[in-house]
Amino acid sequence: MKHNYLLYLTLFAVIIFRNSFVNLVNNLGFYFFNQKDNLVVNVLNQKITYLEKEYSELLDFKNNIKIKSNYTLSNVYLNNYSYDKLLINGSNYQKGDEVITLDGLIGIITNIYYNYSEVSYIYNMHIPVKINNYEGKIVNKDENNNLIIKEVTNHHNININDKVYSINNTYIGKVIKIDKENIDTKLIVQPISNKNINYVAVISR
Repeated sequence: MKHNYLLYLTLFAVIIFRNSFVNLVNNLGFYFFNQKDNLVVNVLNQKITYLEKEYSELLDFKNNIKIKSNYTLSNVYLNNYSYDKLLINGSNYQKGDEVITLDGLIGIITNIYYNYSEVSYIYNMHIPVKINNYEGKIVNKDENNNLIIKEVTNHHNININDKVYSINNTYIGKVIKIDKENIDTKLIVQPISNKNINYVAVISR
């Protein structure tokens, strides 16, 4: 009897307060669905903000780069891929293409894969360089990440702060030291920075 009494009492409460129950259920449903919708909207807004920022940076890069040769813009896919390499998006390049930032040459395309390419920093490439009207070759780097250039054709006419270029006239850095103590004179060259790079241009010749 007591059990039936409680049942009747419950049904009576439901009937009396059914509007409140309906509103409660509706409000809970609206709250959870609204929270989910807000989450989706927030994610989309963050994605839009990221893409707008990326596009703005790429446009700024393009507007500030000074290249007369044909080039392709690309973003860096993986900056810490290796101690002496980085990966960039795209594969429509040739091995040996120069890879530059706004400041100058940082590397050379060494491997091309399906949708990305591998760039080796110039200190590993043993590439020939020009200082004024003379030539030399990058052979390594020192403990401060400066380039070491040897096989210089005439070091007597090279001075501190002289600019160093690739054989394609792409800026590399400047001479900060001339070591004449050894039989094979070497130049120490401060290169442009290869840190925190987001975009590059690949020069195709």
